[in-house]
Amino acid sequence: MARGWWFTPSRYPVPWSGYGGLPLIPLYGVGGLLIYYAINHWRRWPLLVFLSGFVILTLLELGVSYWSTEFYGYPLWLYKAPLSFWGGRLDLISSLAWGLGALLFVYLIFPPLDRLFDKLRRRRWFFPVVGVLALAILFCFLQREVGLFSR
Repeated sequence: MARGWWFTPSRYPVPWSGYGGLPLIPLYGVGGLLIYYAINHWRRWPLLVFLSGFVILTLLELGVSYWSTEFYGYPLWLYKAPLSFWGGRLDLISSLAWGLGALLFVYLIFPPLDRLFDKLRRRRWFFPVVGVLALAILFCFLQREVGLFSR
């Protein structure tokens, strides 16, 4: 099962991608929002950014793993690595990557994006474009998870 949203891979293939769906994975989006809104304000303390990214995003991964088990009847992933724990739902390497990812986002990705969005927000077309993108993501969710637009 493909975990990404952007229509269902077999129904709406994207020829240039080599894959039928794009990686709009809710876990990554929620994780990015958590980094931005819960961790980004600690930017003066890199160790705190790393540790909070490690802990908060690992807990998010654990929660999504249990949620997917309830929703789909099975977890979307199980780690098999020797450093996996919590029944294979978590992995130490992945948790370390969450912490490093928080550092990467807070110090390298968010500052230029903040400047870009400050400029774009002043444009007339910005909010309509964001609205259309939000509707497209909602459509993908309803089509993929709920089957609302299935044949």
